[in-house]
Amino acid sequence: MPFELDPEGTENTYEEWRKQANAAFSELRATGQNIVKVSVQIDDLMAWCNENGGDTVSSSRSEFAAFKLGMKRESN
Repeated sequence: MPFELDPEGTENTYEEWRKQANAAFSELRATGQNIVKVSVQIDDLMAWCNENGGDTVSSSRSEFAAFKLGMKRESN
């Protein structure tokens, strides 16, 4: 089910999302960009959005993924 606050930014099913995401990753890698996948748990995203005053729209999801990636790099 898509996020209700961002109906234009998500697909209807996980499979649709995964197919589109993998195609985008392939396109970006073909241009030489380094792609890092970040696992996002919905409960963690919702809590982060509540703490940071954001909605679960694509920009907030991107910010949360960047936040998680930064935390991962700091711990290494």
